[in-house]
Amino acid sequence: MTTLLALPDPSPALDEEALSRAAGGDFELVGDLLALFRPEAAAALDRIEQTLRGGEPSGVAAAAHAIKGTLASLHARAAAGTAGELEEMGTVSDLDRCVALLARLRVQMRKVHAELEELARCMESRTEEAAT
Repeated sequence: MTTLLALPDPSPALDEEALSRAAGGDFELVGDLLALFRPEAAAALDRIEQTLRGGEPSGVAAAAHAIKGTLASLHARAAAGTAGELEEMGTVSDLDRCVALLARLRVQMRKVHAELEELARCMESRTEEAAT
């Protein structure tokens, strides 16, 4: 039996230009988004995992729907797409597929988090440079 390993996706997790425009170039707002995203993302992933363990497809769909909206507002299109797939699979009660999608979503959300942190640092640096 051959095991295939998934290679990391080299594409950006965020559309940084769209997010920067939406934030009006305000690094504090991006920092606030990051502060809100971190606990919300962890809670959403925990809810999805708990409902999967409990065999509750409607709970998976509801939790995936909630995080999908957050990811879309952050311009994290790939992760939002995965959350949408997870929502759909919860709706049709395909829990096996939900498990695989949850694993993908976890990886994508770690990448979103890292890119949000980097974007906040870059925006703060630009703001400090402009002030001097």
